[in-house]
Amino acid sequence: MKSQELIQSIIAFLAGCWMFVIQLIIKEYNWSFSESIFYWSLGLPLFIATYYYIYKTGGKSIKANIILLGWAGFSKHFKKYKNSIRKLLNIKLETTDYYGQDLFKELDKINPHLIIFDIEATPRLLELKNQNSLVPISDIGLTISNVNSSIPYYLYPKYESVEYGLPIAFGTNSISINTEAVPNHIHSLKEIFFGDSEFTKRLYRERKIGIWDWYLPTMGIISLSLGHSDPYQLNETQFQNLCEHLLKLKKGVNKFYWGNKGFKRLKQDLNDGDVWIIPGGGEWHRPTKRSKSFFANNNDKVGSIILDEGAIAFVRCIGLTKNGMEYIKKSKVSTNDIVQLISNYALSDFAQKELLENHLYPLLRVDFRNLNKEAYKAMTISGFPSADYLNEMFIRRKIKIREYPLENNNKDFVTNERWIKFWVEEFGGKSSY
Repeated sequence: MKSQELIQSIIAFLAGCWMFVIQLIIKEYNWSFSESIFYWSLGLPLFIATYYYIYKTGGKSIKANIILLGWAGFSKHFKKYKNSIRKLLNIKLETTDYYGQDLFKELDKINPHLIIFDIEATPRLLELKNQNSLVPISDIGLTISNVNSSIPYYLYPKYESVEYGLPIAFGTNSISINTEAVPNHIHSLKEIFFGDSEFTKRLYRERKIGIWDWYLPTMGIISLSLGHSDPYQLNETQFQNLCEHLLKLKKGVNKFYWGNKGFKRLKQDLNDGDVWIIPGGGEWHRPTKRSKSFFANNNDKVGSIILDEGAIAFVRCIGLTKNGMEYIKKSKVSTNDIVQLISNYALSDFAQKELLENHLYPLLRVDFRNLNKEAYKAMTISGFPSADYLNEMFIRRKIKIREYPLENNNKDFVTNERWIKFWVEEFGGKSSY
């Protein structure tokens, strides 16, 4: 018998004893019915509270308080399993949300043990590493290969062959569309935004373009459409060409969207046809299993597609901070506990399935994708891709990792500061994170 079941049995036995004793006293003193009910009920709160404690904790004491700082959606994912983590690992998990560059403010404020972060390729990783915010995951005996070997190596957050975290999900910046408005014969980003088709003319004439107000996805996908093999590392000539095309794009823009409310508004406007297309959007704009009621009568017209030029990928990772490593050494929690927390609640079958259904992030594990092909609907404009479609796109080098333009590493490349300046001062965006 498991320890939890044993404790519950003991509680049930003691409850029976209490009831038996009360019954004897009732007979001895000839209590009235109301008095009997009163004394019977005295033991009830104790038993309910004790049973609830056992149910929540498995009857085990807490050996560690682990603080996780994560991008909002992923904090909620882990928060959902706080009770399970408490029972399985004797760990009390506390979660805090952040958005964008707020990561660095929150790092200083709450000093977390685990963080969920986007790679944004080398610059973001180096920034975290140089602040001593991340330690190599090999320090706790964790590598991608001993968690699941089918996770693609190119999604690691690594620098000079050292792994600083584990990828737990990735998504794409391509385009989000109103599936009824965008014709299915278009296969090129450049054709959609800068071609001379009747659809493109209507797109601009009726101002049906929506913009997710963050410069990296939008500028990155337009850069990719112009044939730049490395969409974020541009020389002056390439950057000026990108800016010219973005100013053309601006003529067809209806609205900018930002924040939680903006995200919901964007999906609604896309579904209603107020906008037809979101450059830099992706599968994460589509309604998820938990948000189907968002659309009246499930009348979902929101799709996402990857066209000939490819897409930009963002990789969401979990890493251990220096503070987390020091905490492990001082507390009762072991490195194996942290490994189990990450493995069970981020990379296991049920965790990956939930990330797929609730966030629509393409599954990291190739072998698991076959379990839910429906989730890949409309990833291409022609319909259902194979389960290995995204892998194929990576192999063909059609999907690039989203990153910040390099700062001062190469004088030939335009800096991140210039990208932000154009976005805010000329394109009309507000967000500079």
